[in-house]
Amino acid sequence: MNRAASLDPARMTGILLSLPAYRHYGHRRRAARQEGHFRRALARMVQEIAANLNAARRLHSPGLDPEREELLETIAGHLAALVKVMARRGAVRLKGDPREVVPHLRLLDSELIMYLEEAWRLSRRFLRPELGAEDVRDLAGNFFALLAALADTAEQRNQLLGLGWESEFGIPPLPGLWREET
Repeated sequence: MNRAASLDPARMTGILLSLPAYRHYGHRRRAARQEGHFRRALARMVQEIAANLNAARRLHSPGLDPEREELLETIAGHLAALVKVMARRGAVRLKGDPREVVPHLRLLDSELIMYLEEAWRLSRRFLRPELGAEDVRDLAGNFFALLAALADTAEQRNQLLGLGWESEFGIPPLPGLWREET
């Protein structure tokens, strides 16, 4: 049985409306504008996930065992690192033939959205007071695996957009495909 989206329609609509069209990714300014809009929508989602974890910490703080506290802090740290990967800046320069790159980007966009939805769902599970220590460890393990997949997908997407790690240091990427707007 397939599950329907567990996020409310407003959250999903915001993310779906921010999906890049990619037809303008050959133009620097238009690409930067669309890319920024999409990345901000994803970052808001990551912030909501972090807020869920903080709510879990506050809810359970009087009796929060040190292991759960440490796991929640570690996950929060990974979420902050994920935002840095997702917020990478630089000139968008598609790596390769747009006929091949754009479908791959669309697939990665879909994966990011599905992973974020699952991370949101898992973060809500931390709010359950009945979670035992074993459940918390299992849930955290699933969360870490999901965050690794999210980071990997975001980095793949960055590479296709010419926003690899080198862009953080101002090193120009290998020549990509772009043209000035006319």
